[in-house]
Amino acid sequence: MKKFCKNYLYYHFVADIFIVLVAALAFIDAIYIENEAGEVLGVDMRMLPFFIGALVLLYIGLIVYRVLYLRIASYTLTESEIRVTRGVLFRKNSIVDYKRMHAINKKQNIIQRLFGLAVLTVDSGSANTSASAEIVIYETGAEVDRLLAELKARKNGETVETAAPAEEVIAADSGDLVFSSGKKLVYSLLNIGSALLTTLTVILLALITYFCLVPVLYKLFKAELFYALVTALVIALIGTVCISLFTFLVSILQSFVGYHNFRIKKNATDLEISYGLLTRHTNTFGFDRIQGVVVRQGIIQRLFGYATLNLEVIGYQEGGDEGNNNGVASVGILLPLCHIGEVESILSSILSPYVPLEKSVSAKKYFPFISWSMLLIGVIFALLWLTVLPPMRLLGATATAVAIVRILLLCGLAIAAGLHAVGALLAYKTAGLAISEDRITVFGGGYRKRITTMRRRSLVAVENVTTPLRAKAGIYTLILHMRTNAATNEVKVGMLDKATADQLLSILED
Repeated sequence: MKKFCKNYLYYHFVADIFIVLVAALAFIDAIYIENEAGEVLGVDMRMLPFFIGALVLLYIGLIVYRVLYLRIASYTLTESEIRVTRGVLFRKNSIVDYKRMHAINKKQNIIQRLFGLAVLTVDSGSANTSASAEIVIYETGAEVDRLLAELKARKNGETVETAAPAEEVIAADSGDLVFSSGKKLVYSLLNIGSALLTTLTVILLALITYFCLVPVLYKLFKAELFYALVTALVIALIGTVCISLFTFLVSILQSFVGYHNFRIKKNATDLEISYGLLTRHTNTFGFDRIQGVVVRQGIIQRLFGYATLNLEVIGYQEGGDEGNNNGVASVGILLPLCHIGEVESILSSILSPYVPLEKSVSAKKYFPFISWSMLLIGVIFALLWLTVLPPMRLLGATATAVAIVRILLLCGLAIAAGLHAVGALLAYKTAGLAISEDRITVFGGGYRKRITTMRRRSLVAVENVTTPLRAKAGIYTLILHMRTNAATNEVKVGMLDKATADQLLSILED
């Protein structure tokens, strides 16, 4: 058994200081003296020594925990498996057979690099480990690189000396598959556009809420409380704008720093994806563990013809934002951004079995996409109408105020219904299916389009979730289950005719 690298302890000497600082900021109010009006008068010198002592004890406790963790943690590579022991309060012994390794990943943030430390994670693809890897090893960067090579070779039944070197699919000047500075800029602008659209929607809702609530608050509360509540609404609105601006900055930083030096490599059996400046990720997948490829397009990406490519893989997914595609830490990222017209050529060169098929079956009717949700919108606005307007009249609100609120509610209903109708129309136009002898492509999504291509051998179950009413109308909805995480393996395909539904329900028998 080999112990974890001592650099783990040196790294935490520094990293744990940040934990202590966060704790200090969270409880710093305890050392301030305030008057009855809530004004800060100064620091309570009697509490200061206890405050500092508590922070020192916290830091010492963290370091003691790290020392115990380092003394217990160990790993070994046998002829057939890798074994790791770790944990202080709860001991954990993890064993993964080389043949069952799904992903072998290296992660190293900027502080870890200063101390020569890296993190190696190995996962077997069990649904029970979808949130964290089964094997975690802290070693020097050079040792992790050596372990990466050895584990990949053992997984493929080779030795390190005979293992074929990885062939880099993308040269630095090829342009298509390297996440270049130009694509990083486009990626940032698209994320900014998405954030701006979200912010404008929130501001519109906040304004409607403001103008609906102010007349009621004016009648219900005294002047001081009324102005306090109105001030709170204004602060919330300003806070929303500030959060949006912060999102812009993070988006720009993320695209240039998070995906720094993005590279994709592959050999006969493995795909390796690496990226990141502050935190460097090196994710290695066996081709046999990749179950599907998802082409995602948010509404802004659709408008400008761009897409994000993700992998559906057996094993854990670390982070990742399905909606906004902002998950830099997502283990399943294949390419953060590419032009939609490049998808076929890119996948042909990297993962040819997952090139999307042309849609052969489309959704049959538009009405099911809009019926239930439109009814829900109507119920919500009816409740708002009944809970806002009658109380205003009872409280003696002016006819002008009642008219303004009525107009705002009607405008809100029109906007919500219109946006939903457009989203339902997009979903209706997008929804569809294509089946070939070796793969299935499912098209879905309204404002956020999703094209999932899977191998037929990756399909483990087909579930019929059609309601009796829709079945009577000849419209069917099914859920396809892939051999991936229990939380991410469902692909819904809806509004199919009976013949297509029967074909899908019998596909596992082929």
